[in-house]
Amino acid sequence: MARIALIFSFALIGFILVAGCFHRRPDRAQNPAPLPEAAAAQFDLPRSERKQLTAIAPTNSFAAFRLYEYYQIAHYDQSNAMYWLYQSANQGNPKAEYSLANYMTFLPGYVDLVGAKQWFRLAAAQGDADAARDLKQLESQGK
Repeated sequence: MARIALIFSFALIGFILVAGCFHRRPDRAQNPAPLPEAAAAQFDLPRSERKQLTAIAPTNSFAAFRLYEYYQIAHYDQSNAMYWLYQSANQGNPKAEYSLANYMTFLPGYVDLVGAKQWFRLAAAQGDADAARDLKQLESQGK
């Protein structure tokens, strides 16, 4: 009886293993990862909206940050993106301050660790936990 149970157990395990080999898992063709074009389309702006945002961005940090996203993500225009990011950060947008500090920490051509610490401090003072963490890390590295 024990021998039959053992044979049955091995047969069941074999069946499970073989059936598992034929189990169809979703692959990239069925479930594609988001494409950069999809992200770019999400941040694109119609011309009329872009004009409106450009008009109010000098006094509206959220409009300036939205223009930064448009130029950085939808159009890969680094020069305009950094211009609007700086405008937004200068108006006190903590998300922009944190983003600008990150650029000043890592992006070639924009590296300025003293400036990065300043922007991290400003964002952290407004409650941005990521900025506080990154500032602490930067200072602990002696930079």
